[in-house]
Amino acid sequence: MSTRIVMISDTHSRTPRISQIPNGDVLIHAGDLLQDPQGIKTYQDEIKQLDWIKNASHSFKVVIGGNHDSFLGHLYNNPLAPDSAAKKAIQDAFSDTNRGFRYLQDEACEIVVRGHTWRVFGSPKSLKGNTYAFQHEPGTDPWMTDGKCIIPYNTDILIVHGPPLDLPPIGSQFLDRDQANPSGGDEKLASHIPIACKLVVCGHVHSGAGIGLRHHKGTGKEGRSWTLVNAAGVVSHYPAEPYEEDEMRSFRVVDLDHLTGLAKEVVWQDLKMVQPDLMAGNETPAKNSPVVRMS
Repeated sequence: MSTRIVMISDTHSRTPRISQIPNGDVLIHAGDLLQDPQGIKTYQDEIKQLDWIKNASHSFKVVIGGNHDSFLGHLYNNPLAPDSAAKKAIQDAFSDTNRGFRYLQDEACEIVVRGHTWRVFGSPKSLKGNTYAFQHEPGTDPWMTDGKCIIPYNTDILIVHGPPLDLPPIGSQFLDRDQANPSGGDEKLASHIPIACKLVVCGHVHSGAGIGLRHHKGTGKEGRSWTLVNAAGVVSHYPAEPYEEDEMRSFRVVDLDHLTGLAKEVVWQDLKMVQPDLMAGNETPAKNSPVVRMS
């Protein structure tokens, strides 16, 4: 038995049509919902970007922020945010557990799919490359607080905006670098990936988009593996308009085995059940009874 996980990141104010979203149990957005580096968007813009996620038929939707989500960074990092009404509105929008929706900012939750519990941790952090939101200097370790790693040791699914340092097998694609990020991902993050982790979902580095099997390194970790997914959108520009049909390829899909924890990639062209009820013109999301527990 397995859980089908659909992943996307860096949509940058672009809104996929519901009929373009591959079907599955869990929908993950790994940050950069908006193209808003200077924080000029309003909470209505942020909430609008949540609508397409909330209206998807997946039983669970898990979202983190990213460096372009500056409004979120200001709102959540400033306890004295001037617009308390805006803060309450967006917090309410990001706390719709009745629809299986969770926003995670250095937080953990549990989701239960067909009796199997997945422990999920989400963080909007990425290495500093500008003055945007949720960024930290290379070489620093924001994953440690008071001598303890903020990522729980028993995390099954780790969602981060910026990728960990990627050391793929010879001949395999690097999923953490491009011309804008030539030095690769976060070395400190890579060192903190729990041995229990089965799936790491990230974005941020667009041309590093892809999926690959990686192996834990270090004493006592021999033979343990995990799957790295860079789910950044394939677009190189960010107009605020619906996705084109071929941009459905931006979605990454895996079946995560309940017993082994291994992830099997599902190629998007092979997805015959892409929201079949919605493709038929019924834009009403499927009813479900999600179980989401905050840790």
